[in-house]
Amino acid sequence: MSLAGKKITVHDMSLRDGMHPKRHQITLDQMRSIAAGLDAAGVPLIEVTHGDGLGGASVNYGFPAHTDEAYLSAVIPELKQAKVSALL
Repeated sequence: MSLAGKKITVHDMSLRDGMHPKRHQITLDQMRSIAAGLDAAGVPLIEVTHGDGLGGASVNYGFPAHTDEAYLSAVIPELKQAKVSALL
C-alpha cells in the first residue's frame, strides 16, 4: 500500500486509551501537560475522556481520578491548535 499523495491526519488517543494502564488515575496536571505537548507537536486531534468513553466510569471499568467534565475543562484551554474529540 502506498501513501504517496494521500493526506494523513493523526488522531491521538493517549489521553483516553492511555487511561487504562494508569487505572484511570491521570491527574488534571498530567492531562494538561500531555495535551499541551501534543498540541505543540502539531497533533491536530486529541481524544480526551475516561478510557471507556464519556460516562464510562463503572465498577467494571474503573472510576477515574476526575470527571470527564473536569478533564475536558482542564485540557481545552491549553490547546492553541488541536481540536478535542471524545469517545461516546
